[in-house]
Amino acid sequence: GRALPDDFRLVPLAAGNQKPGQAGFAAAWAHAGYNLRSVVFGSKLRRTSVCLLVTWFAFSLGWFGLMLWLPTLFEEKAQGNVYASTLLVALANAPGNAAAFYTVDALGRRRTVAVSLAAAAVAAALFTVAPDGGAWPTAAACAFNAISVGAWNALDTMTAELFPTEARSTAMGLFGAAGRLGSIAGASIT
Repeated sequence: GRALPDDFRLVPLAAGNQKPGQAGFAAAWAHAGYNLRSVVFGSKLRRTSVCLLVTWFAFSLGWFGLMLWLPTLFEEKAQGNVYASTLLVALANAPGNAAAFYTVDALGRRRTVAVSLAAAAVAAALFTVAPDGGAWPTAAACAFNAISVGAWNALDTMTAELFPTEARSTAMGLFGAAGRLGSIAGASIT
């Protein structure tokens, strides 16, 4: 395949190759013969791209849906100060990120995603059996958030590594957009 330059702003285009109104990145991308369909959904990356689109959408839908439902859950479970409980859940990201630094390299990207999602599912299931009052609902939410951040980190790393350098930014943008659509859907469900 053709190699893309590191900085598209430095690509000189012949006057005959540039369309009116086309400049910078778009011109260099078109001049090089690349488009979203060929780079991300070409024959070599089609299956990977479809799987990642579904994964990013579904993961964002579930994670954001659950996170936005937590304050309501805390109120229903007579959790006391809903804001303090929600703050504790947000702070649980820090140890989760620290653990993810290790697990991504020790277990590998795919295994970290799988193990983190399975463990996060167990933590999420604890919400359903958590007694009213007490620390159980907050502890389950903290565990869910701390564990699932490992899956997020591994998914980001894995996604970037699955695509060649010239397609990486485009692919990450596409999957990020799929994730945003999932998070919007998750917010509308709750």
